[in-house]
Amino acid sequence: MPRAIPKGLKAAIGPWVSQSMRLLVRRGLLPLLARASAATASPALSASGRRFCILHLDGVSRQSLVRAIDEGQMPFLARLLSTKAYRLSNAWSGAPASTPAFQAGLLYGAQAADIPSFVWFDRGSRREVRMDRATDAARVESQLRENGGALLEHGSAAFSIFPGGARRNAMTRSSWGMPGELSFVDPALRHDHWQLGAATTAHALTAARIVRRLFSETLPAVGEVVSWSRKIGRVQHEPTFLMNKMALCVGAREAATWGTVLDMARGVPALYSCFSDYDEIAHRRQPDAGSAFEALRGIDWSLEHIFAAADALPERRYDLYVLSDHGQVITEPFEAITGVGLLDYIALAEPGPDDGSGARVPFLDGSAVRQVQRLRAIERAASNVLPESTRQQVHRGVLAIARALRSSTSGDGRGEALEEIEKLEDIECIEAGDLAHLYLGKGSTPLACGEIERRYPNLLRLLVQTPAIGVVAAREGTSGVAFWQRRRFDLSDAADCQALDLGYGGAMTREFLLKMLSLPSAGDLVVYGNGANCGLHRHVAFSWEFGSHAGIGQEEVETFVIHPSGVTFDFGRAHHSAELHRFFCETYER
Repeated sequence: MPRAIPKGLKAAIGPWVSQSMRLLVRRGLLPLLARASAATASPALSASGRRFCILHLDGVSRQSLVRAIDEGQMPFLARLLSTKAYRLSNAWSGAPASTPAFQAGLLYGAQAADIPSFVWFDRGSRREVRMDRATDAARVESQLRENGGALLEHGSAAFSIFPGGARRNAMTRSSWGMPGELSFVDPALRHDHWQLGAATTAHALTAARIVRRLFSETLPAVGEVVSWSRKIGRVQHEPTFLMNKMALCVGAREAATWGTVLDMARGVPALYSCFSDYDEIAHRRQPDAGSAFEALRGIDWSLEHIFAAADALPERRYDLYVLSDHGQVITEPFEAITGVGLLDYIALAEPGPDDGSGARVPFLDGSAVRQVQRLRAIERAASNVLPESTRQQVHRGVLAIARALRSSTSGDGRGEALEEIEKLEDIECIEAGDLAHLYLGKGSTPLACGEIERRYPNLLRLLVQTPAIGVVAAREGTSGVAFWQRRRFDLSDAADCQALDLGYGGAMTREFLLKMLSLPSAGDLVVYGNGANCGLHRHVAFSWEFGSHAGIGQEEVETFVIHPSGVTFDFGRAHHSAELHRFFCETYER
């Protein structure tokens, strides 16, 4: 069992940071909290008297972490690991490599949560479900909560999608969608002046640092957005990215840092804080971009101060864990390669000449593509002022025009995949990073591959033969099939899938594909940009982004856990975050 404060931790913390944090918690916070009402004290601990703090670095792959440490971007973690007080262990994201699925497993122990990506289509309600929509996140969280086992009971959560049972749940997404559930302060503490005094002391630092950083960082951030927009010739997403970057890199990071320090001083037994600034920047600027690694340097600063607070509070006996939910891969947007998005591509693509192997690589008519591009540009410009229902109608209208353009330029119409769909409303394409879910027809249950091949043979052939698409997966019986590099793989046959290797072995790829296909809400066809065959672009994003996850790329699924050296649990054997939930519950008697 690990020590609460491992020997050697002090050597990793800078002397000024150590002294300042000791002054804050022992001279500033503890005297105020000592006067607080006994009714507001933290609940009794387990028999061991140990507490834990999980610091979640959203979107950071093991490879990115190691590179950042080696290049001096994360000096505190470098010193921490060199002391041997903490160890870096391999871990896996599971499938999908997405934050809500990871948090469902970690915070609730949900091994089979029906969360196929950050966004998906609900066959029952015939609507899109998004985890950045508070009401949708709240609905999913209520289902997770029904199963019990919330990890953070009597604890706190900050900047998470789900609260995990925490009464203190600052800025958790699902809580915004549940009236009365959002709680920056535990309800029991609201009328205790000493507790509020401690909170004011800690968050005065939050406010001061936010103001200082906004003053120094806003103009450079605006300049960088303008420069990038000129480089790619597109402004879409950039205003939102700028706001998110400032909110996450500045506001959320500071609030998470000092809120965690405050809760440590309070002795809250289970802490969980999520740092999402790297993930946001990596999506828009690539995972290895300089601005993304600058975010890691800032996160490293926060980690040092949180570890220093734990070191200043040895009586609290905190074990700290730094982990990631998934990584990201460098991607090229599908639209940048083909000129149109995936659904428009399905409408416009024509079968090309036989390449000698029996395959007919699809091609697009240039004039039709240009007309659709102009229509989509108008649609994007109007999207911010139109209600969602109207936006959907406009989107469908452009798709109908695309199909008409395709029909007018086609000779005999052979291979027109969208013609196989009886109505435009019978196909839904949900773009979710470097994977896309295709829902065919209006049935309430997923279609098997055999049925898809019978009803939509041209659609499946088009997807499989498109160079900008990697793996295509579908259900078949109790298992599934996958198509990659013009070969069909039987996912029920482990030996057949050995060649389905994306860098970490065919067996693991098969496992993650089967996990995805086991989720009822996953598409009838799950289309991955991983393993694409289009020049330098090994990974393709169906969303407009330059760093992606949710797929099965090696850097997406290989993650890490930094933990006290005394922990003997083999994190590399855990292929799903629900196994981490069991580890924390057993170790800390949750």
